[in-house]
Order: sequence, then structure tokens, then C-alpha cells
Amino acid sequence: MIKPKLSLTKIAPYQNGNHSQKLFDLGQRVVKLDSNESTVTPSPRVVLALNDFIQSSFINWYPDVNSSDLIDKLVNYTTLKGDYLQTFNGSDHALETICHTYINPGDLVSIIAPSYDHFRLYAESNGARLEFIYTPDPFLADDAYLLNNIPTESKIIYLVNPNNPTGVLYTESAIRQLLLTFKSSLIIVDEAYFEFAKKTVIKLVEEFSNLIVTRSFSKAFGLAGLRMGYIACSPKLMSAINKIRVGKHVNSLAQIAATASLEDIEFIERYIAEIATAKEWILNKMDSLGIPTVSTPANFILIKVGNPDALVSYLADQNIFVRNRNSVKGLEGYIRISIGHQLLMERFWRAFREAPVELINSQQRLLKAE
Repeated sequence: MIKPKLSLTKIAPYQNGNHSQKLFDLGQRVVKLDSNESTVTPSPRVVLALNDFIQSSFINWYPDVNSSDLIDKLVNYTTLKGDYLQTFNGSDHALETICHTYINPGDLVSIIAPSYDHFRLYAESNGARLEFIYTPDPFLADDAYLLNNIPTESKIIYLVNPNNPTGVLYTESAIRQLLLTFKSSLIIVDEAYFEFAKKTVIKLVEEFSNLIVTRSFSKAFGLAGLRMGYIACSPKLMSAINKIRVGKHVNSLAQIAATASLEDIEFIERYIAEIATAKEWILNKMDSLGIPTVSTPANFILIKVGNPDALVSYLADQNIFVRNRNSVKGLEGYIRISIGHQLLMERFWRAFREAPVELINSQQRLLKAE
């Protein structure tokens, strides 16, 4: 039997959300709140741009490997120069490429945990030694703890900001201190949820040559199905990454869609405002039951329930999909709910409040429901 490379032999696979064809077949009957995607279709400008491109019949050509038009739009969006920016087939592809570029077998990679688990897989598959940094309270930013507990020999430090799944958001000042303290480490700040949180350190790439910021079009922009992400870093870091980046991976339709999305920021801002309103609504509903919740600056919340495994299964039987975080260290008892538009949250709420009491873990609280 031909064996895979040694670094793969003991790796636990990433656990995907619900992304099967079954969901597409069910269509509008599905309430999909498990992967923090947008719950609405993207800007109408995106649809028009895609239709125009398809009609022009250039799908038989390879895409623009430099994503020239999209980079121009990203220059305006980020206020960075073009040589600080690069596009990828989703931010996952970016993270994977960064790991391929900078990790040697045996290098130490520190992950501020709990965290987005796909990065763990990319690092581990390149032979990295992993150090998970758990702060005393998973829901509080703890600058001092990070500074005192991240190993100085870390080749890479990975921080999601705001964090998925806890929602923790570190300040620019805190990240600046990390960059100054760990000057020999490559620090990756994953800003997949920037559009919701409105906090960023992307301009720090002009000041620090050990910082990479990654972003995604899969969340607020609603392009998860097309796959588009980008990174920002110093040209010196970028030159190494570009050696192995495959520009053809960034397909033409994704480039067209992302470019059109950046031409309609007003649409994105309206959607973000709708999500903020729906989030407040569902948090108030949970409070009316006395259910413990954790709000976040992103488009998801955490809910603590009595039997997460059974509740997730119960909801799935009704075509309502949420994410079980019960097995994540520090998040025992929690499920994660992506926030959708108001009608979706009302459908979720009706199913949640009708769940068997032992799944929610309080008969008395349920009796208080409206």
C-alpha cells in the first residue's frame, strides 16, 4: 500500500458543516445557520456582472492570474497599495498557501484557541508542532496572558479576530504589542468577520513585516459558493508566497463577483444592519427563556443548552442546521447559531422553543415563553 506523507498519518480531519447536495435540493425549506455564510443572495450587481460575463463566452479561457480588476478595487477598499494585496480561492486557500510557504517540519505553530480548525489542519499537514493557547476565560480578550504564554520560538502565531467560535476581539494595540514582542514570528490575523466587527489591523502591514492579514468574501459579501479571499502583507512576505500561489485557482466568475460586490458596498452595509437587528432580536428571545448566550461582534452567537448533541439532531430533522460546539475545549454545552435575516431567525425561534424540554434543560424557562 502506498502511504501518505508522515505528517498526515495522525491528523484528525476537519469537520465540515452541512454542505451537501441535499440542501440545494431542499432549497427554501432549509434554515442554514451552521457555517456563518450570508443568508441572502449577493448584490444584484453581482448577478448582472456574472450574467454579462457568461454571455461573453470567455469561460473557455483561463482567468486573469493577477486578478487585476479586483486588486484595483481592493486597493480602494483597503487603502493599501496593490503590491501589499493578493487574491486566493477563498481565505482557506490563502491560509493553506501561507503554511506551504513558511512551515518546515518541526516548526512550532501557536494557535490562539479555540479557533478556526482548518488552519490547524494546514499547519499540521506541513509537519508543524502545534501549541494551542487557551486563555483562562475563552470569552475574554487577555492580552497579558498571550504575551506571557505564547512560546518565543513560535514560527507562526495564528489569531482569528474576531474569533470563531468565541467572538473574542483583540484591539489594535494588543496586536501591535504581539508584533513587537514576537518579532521573529509570522503573525497571521484572520479577519474573516471584519465587515461585521468593523475593527481591523490591516494597515499595520505597512509597518510590520511579520504580519499577514487574511480576509474572505464568504461572509458579509455572500460569495461562499464561488470562493474568494485575499491577504495583505509586506511585499517581501508576498514575494515568497507568490512563488507557489497558483493564480489559475482564482476563477474568473469569483473575480467578477467580488469586483461587483465592492462596487455595491451600500448593499453590504444594509445587510450587516439587518443582521445586527436580527441578532438583538434573537438574543432578547433567548433572554426571555433565561437561556445563557454569548453575543459576538460577528454574524453568530453561542447558546448554552442542556443537550447540544440531541438538540442539533432534533433541529436537523426539521431542516434547521446549526453548529454543535460541545466538543470544543471551553465550549462544552454550547451550540453556535449563524445570524440570518429576520424571517429565518423567526423560523429558528419557533423550532427552538418547541424542542423537548430536556434538550433545553429547563421546563420552567420554557413555560415562560411567549
